[in-house]
Amino acid sequence: MADWESSELARTICVRHFLYFATEAAAKTAADKLEDEGCVVEWAHSAAEESWLVVVIDPILTDDAITELTAVATALGGRYDGWETELEPGPDDDD
Repeated sequence: MADWESSELARTICVRHFLYFATEAAAKTAADKLEDEGCVVEWAHSAAEESWLVVVIDPILTDDAITELTAVATALGGRYDGWETELEPGPDDDD
């Protein structure tokens, strides 16, 4: 288990993973594959880059998810560009 899996990130409520692809066809193939595996996926043309963005929304963050998403992106000529998250307040957090 990675150190972050037992840290504050263990309380995540929504993790967004970002995958970029050069073509719409590759982005759609990735989105369809990940949806077939049960992932919640959004995809669209990236406004920031001349590419297509696939966002995978996951309730937890694991090394296995990162490894799988990286493999999907690489297999289709794309790249995994990391993740972002929001944290659920813990019992000791101030209001």
